[in-house]
Amino acid sequence: MKLTFAKFAQLENSAAVVIHSLDQALYQVTVIVGGEPCLLVENSGRTFRCHSLQQARDALQSMPVASILSLIHISEP
Repeated sequence: MKLTFAKFAQLENSAAVVIHSLDQALYQVTVIVGGEPCLLVENSGRTFRCHSLQQARDALQSMPVASILSLIHISEP
């Protein structure tokens, strides 16, 4: 399931957020709504991706976030 920033901002209850590390400097966000994970997408429908944890936190600053769990992908050498 997908969730736009606009719909996320309208949630009545705060939601848990997971920041996933896809690669060395590429992150995407999942929002847990009603116990179900929803991929956070831009209002245009394009998957929201950023290049640092701080960019993700900044994008979520005005959203109803209950907690943030950052999952860091550890690359094998």
